[in-house]
Amino acid sequence: MSEPTVAPVAAPADAVAWFSDLTRADVPRVGGKGANLGELVHAGLPVPPGFVVTADAYLSAMQRGGVREALASLSCSAMSRNRSAVSTPARSGISARLSPAARYWRRS
Repeated sequence: MSEPTVAPVAAPADAVAWFSDLTRADVPRVGGKGANLGELVHAGLPVPPGFVVTADAYLSAMQRGGVREALASLSCSAMSRNRSAVSTPARSGISARLSPAARYWRRS
């Protein structure tokens, strides 16, 4: 199977959020883990510097990569088949659409 080509896309400025900028109020934007890491930073606990990808940026990348459409198609076919018959093609389809860099980090 050949590697899909992925054109570089400039990320919007709000695609990532630094832990030090996050609070509990940011859960809808960055999820619970990211917001809680921000709370730990503000509490003065030792948290390595880091960032999270925002939910909007993640969903946008899934859309651009065709993953959302592939999952929607598989979920429609799941209504008539058992779960294991759909889960393997779903994992394969997502992996095929991930950028080479994302596949590298998943293996690590």
